[in-house]
Amino acid sequence: MKSKFLLKITSLLLIFIPFNSYSNNFSENYYYCRQIPEGSPFGLVFNKNMVTQIGVENLSKIQDYSEPYTKFSQTLKWLNVTLILNKLTLHLGSQKNNFAQCQKIETILELNDLLESFINSEKNKSTI
Repeated sequence: MKSKFLLKITSLLLIFIPFNSYSNNFSENYYYCRQIPEGSPFGLVFNKNMVTQIGVENLSKIQDYSEPYTKFSQTLKWLNVTLILNKLTLHLGSQKNNFAQCQKIETILELNDLLESFINSEKNKSTI
């Protein structure tokens, strides 16, 4: 009798606890991503349940979008994009091949420096 009662309580708790409630713990994460096989790099900023993509266009940094994301066990999903956390690869839809490879960056300043470095290298190419 006691075990049936405990089983019912456990079942109710599992129903009422949202599975993605731990996504708040993913705030303030930064990734520098390079498109495969080529293309401009971009940054991903995860903060307050939102992902913001910072891209490079016309040798300037721009905010491409800011969208809510959902965290699953080893992936983050938003729009039609999936970041696989253990490989740090980005995938579109259900495609097996990734379109970008990312690396985790410690601070937003470091991410900004990497994007600025890319912009400066492209400017130097234009002046030669």
